[in-house]
Amino acid sequence: MSRRSARPPEWPPQPPRPCPPPAQVIPLQPRWPSSHQKSNPTTANNKRTWKKVANRHKRNQRARQPHTQKEVMRMADNNGDFGAFLTGFIIGGLVGAVASLLMAPQSGEETREQIRQRGIELRSRADEEIKRIREQAEQTLAEVRAQTEEIQKRTQELVEEAR
Repeated sequence: MSRRSARPPEWPPQPPRPCPPPAQVIPLQPRWPSSHQKSNPTTANNKRTWKKVANRHKRNQRARQPHTQKEVMRMADNNGDFGAFLTGFIIGGLVGAVASLLMAPQSGEETREQIRQRGIELRSRADEEIKRIREQAEQTLAEVRAQTEEIQKRTQELVEEAR
């Protein structure tokens, strides 16, 4: 059974209708509604439609960029999530290292020595990372203080000029 048509065939088959004379050409119905033709550039083969699509893409790209200082600051605040990620990464690495050492086929004394060495190594790495993060935080704090002082000076100057 073919699945070409959901309707049962008409019997006996109807003869084809004759074509209308050239003066009475019947316009074809569009396959898609006009709203689809406007939004689908392949149905209208002209350059203007493709330009509209490109311009719409540019507008959407611009809309994704932050427009206000508040939005920019909110995006900058999301950098604090990196510390949580880093902490999770370090803890996951520690758990994986301990699990691999416990599953290793060697004596208990060798395993304990390896764990001790890895612990010392990881502690030194963590200390270095903490030191780096602390320095970065101090630098950021100094920049914020400098900007705050500059804004206070400007505000003071504007107040004095207004008087």
